Amino acid sequence: MVYRKLGGGKAEDMLILLRNPYGGFIGEHKRPGTLEWRLHDIISESINYIENNEMNILGFQSYKEITKEMLRNYFYGKNGLLDELYDCLERLKKGEAPVFTRPLRIFGNGMNALQNCQEEQQMAASDRASLRKLVKEELREIFNDQDCRRRIREIIQS
Repeated sequence: MVYRKLGGGKAEDMLILLRNPYGGFIGEHKRPGTLEWRLHDIISESINYIENNEMNILGFQSYKEITKEMLRNYFYGKNGLLDELYDCLERLKKGEAPVFTRPLRIFGNGMNALQNCQEEQQMAASDRASLRKLVKEELREIFNDQDCRRRIREIIQS
């Protein structure tokens, strides 16, 4: 087996494996070199990062409030990622398989995601009037161009 992506230590990367067959023997997470040992290390580091870096996760300035709320619920909410990672550690320690039992989605499952999106607002009447005025001005400019007039005549005559 090759585990190159598991814990390279070169960056603050988080690896989350879902729906896997790992686990099996109690205490395997304590035996260096086993996959369970590596998963225990990665899950522990992930928990540590999530608990100690809330501002890095949620503090991105351009996030809209709905995005921040969804991320907050996903990471820190009841039955969120943090709770699931703690449960994964317990299953790993007990030798239960699979370790990851509940795939999580930030924005729900498809249809629920649509319910969380805000409806796009209609263009205001004043904005429509301004846009209409700009389009008319552009069309006048195009139609007043001699080359454009020539091409229109050619199209009409063909």
